[in-house]
Amino acid sequence: DYQSFFNRCEFDLAGTKNEMTTNRLIDSYNSGRGADALMLEQLYFAYGRYLEISSSRGVDSPSNLQGIWNNINGVAWNSDIHSNINVQMNYWPAEPTNLSEMHLPFLNYIWAMAEKQPQWKQWAKLQGQDRGWTCFTENNIFGGVSAFKNNYVIANAWYATHLWQHYRYTLDREYLKRVFPAMLSASQFWMDRLKLASDGTYECPNEWSPEHGPESENGVAHAQQLVYDLLTNTKSAIEVLGSDAIISEADLNLLNDRLSKLDRGLATERYTGAWGNPKNGVKTGELLLREWKTSAYTAGENGHRHMSHLMCVYPFNQVTPSSPYYQAAVNSMNVRGDESTGWSMGWKINLWARLQNGTKAHGILTKALRHSTSYGTDQSRGGIYYNLYDSHAPFQIDGNFGACSGIAEMLLQSHTDTIQVLPALPKAWKTGHVTGLKAIGNFTVSVAWKDGKATRIT
Repeated sequence: DYQSFFNRCEFDLAGTKNEMTTNRLIDSYNSGRGADALMLEQLYFAYGRYLEISSSRGVDSPSNLQGIWNNINGVAWNSDIHSNINVQMNYWPAEPTNLSEMHLPFLNYIWAMAEKQPQWKQWAKLQGQDRGWTCFTENNIFGGVSAFKNNYVIANAWYATHLWQHYRYTLDREYLKRVFPAMLSASQFWMDRLKLASDGTYECPNEWSPEHGPESENGVAHAQQLVYDLLTNTKSAIEVLGSDAIISEADLNLLNDRLSKLDRGLATERYTGAWGNPKNGVKTGELLLREWKTSAYTAGENGHRHMSHLMCVYPFNQVTPSSPYYQAAVNSMNVRGDESTGWSMGWKINLWARLQNGTKAHGILTKALRHSTSYGTDQSRGGIYYNLYDSHAPFQIDGNFGACSGIAEMLLQSHTDTIQVLPALPKAWKTGHVTGLKAIGNFTVSVAWKDGKATRIT
């Protein structure tokens, strides 16, 4: 059963040899030992796919913060389903690394809780919304939530984007027909909740940018980008399903109205120089993506682990290298810095890959693969343990999945409906091949390259 999934995809770098124990491989990693270093990177990709398969077989429930590998009662963050990036990151490798079936436990959970169970509809009503469903930051498989950051009502939009992503990769129309009501219900929540601002745009009210800054702001970039993606995906699903998309004319008009006037969460601000001039190459006065629309709390927190206002780059496709916001996104990444918690570095690998900077993406991968103790006692820094588990710190499985997805993004991208081959190939991966990656549109793609150039694409 396992091999039937694992063998679909292989990543191989020329000259690598599996000759060292894992602890020695990790210890020697940052000493520049050539093929040994490449072996660890190759192994980490395979390990991410191993975890994706192994955490999902025979258990139709989503993978939580520690996957199925939690071994203690007093576990960090209750081994919960964390909805402000963590559970989503657990499934980032599923579609691109040819493990689409592994996505289904999460998708089935979303569909069942949104459509069949009462709790998520109850949380929507608690927020003053008569229609739709939502959940908050910390969740469990019974629909329960904790008391932590229950102002994070935008989780429904992020969850619903996964429903659409699975269709984009598989083109499974019957699946889309089944989950469309959950997408529409999440859209109804936001179509009713959005507020018309004085600038003529619709804003998400009382939002925040996980996990820092003001906690009751209108028009926060994170929420606006999520709602734009949700409403756009719902409209696309209607176009695909035609008469099988059950939606009232009033709601269709409401959807079009909200989309046409929605603040998309794409605006810029000037770097103030508060963290140094220059800071990681960014000079005072250069453009950054704006994280809060109206608050004076600009640019975020120095070195903060969350890149919440960059959803537009990854996992979405709202800012690409041809976008007018591209350089502001690059500057925002640089200002925030590289070293962080393990899962944050996993996210940054994906972000830099989408920005088509293989050097930066690979550089952060090398930091993510340092042994956790090399960061000392600083609990805001990650790395890995000798069994390759990701360190938040402490252990958290999402960083493994984030790095695996990031490696796939360095090799192949299709989020713009165009297959992009080796879009962020680092110089360190001079020669190699990858087989069996998936692209949007149900394409299976294999690439061989030499001296940094593709030699065969299938």
